[in-house]
Amino acid sequence: MTSFPIYDNIEQQLPEVIVELTEEEKDFLTDHITEFNSTEHEIIYALIRYYQRKHQTEEEVSSIFPYGGRKLKKGIKYDVAKLPCTLQHILLTFVRIHLDSLNERMVTTELSSDT
Repeated sequence: MTSFPIYDNIEQQLPEVIVELTEEEKDFLTDHITEFNSTEHEIIYALIRYYQRKHQTEEEVSSIFPYGGRKLKKGIKYDVAKLPCTLQHILLTFVRIHLDSLNERMVTTELSSDT
């Protein structure tokens, strides 16, 4: 299987014992993913598919929309509760890292425009 550096990096950051996300964490994840643009949604989908390919049999991987995902007019909808706990943590970690990166860029842009 080919590597996916974002996934591999996040997977290394996960705790050894994975517990179910709290309702607040699930809401945080859902709220922010809903606000993402199409490129960010593609990364989320890629993380889900990569996890699926890594953890399921070839027969199970044949599903284009794993874990109960549904195709909508604008993208794909997933119920976070139907995703495996480890995948939920991977997505939550990605969202947090991504938001931190966006905030960092905003601060850098503001600082450079002030000079």
